[in-house]
Amino acid sequence: MIRASWRSLVAAVALGVGLVRSAAAQKGAELGFQLTSLLRDEPYYGAGLSAAHRTAGRVRIVVGVLYGVADETPTVRAELVGHFMASPTRRGGVGIYALGGAGVEAGWRDQGYLILGLGMETNPAGGSGFHLEAGVGGGVRLSAGWRTRWLGTRRGP
Repeated sequence: MIRASWRSLVAAVALGVGLVRSAAAQKGAELGFQLTSLLRDEPYYGAGLSAAHRTAGRVRIVVGVLYGVADETPTVRAELVGHFMASPTRRGGVGIYALGGAGVEAGWRDQGYLILGLGMETNPAGGSGFHLEAGVGGGVRLSAGWRTRWLGTRRGP
């Protein structure tokens, strides 16, 4: 059963990375580091990397891979999430975004999840910034991290 989950996990990551890479040349790309916790019967604590594509509008597509522990069992989690940003052109300050997508875990529990939530980030149109997210997706999902951005078109404040 875990082999099928690993195949699904690898396929989801490959698809997400392919989408991000093919689209990144168009408008902008981001790389990040994140810490994620899922509060549930057996909490999950993980850390990982993310890659994102920013469209010309308010949409960001993010693929993340995290390694963590749930109930003392090593667990890998992959996420493919879309962000709808309220103020993508703001340099400095804080930007708010809604997020939705899917996650897959392999390890403690081989299962997929829908992800929904809200996030905030510093310096949305700048070179880098922190982000915080809260929502649901395999439990109450809390995430924090840092993103570095390479945006093709920098727009006003």
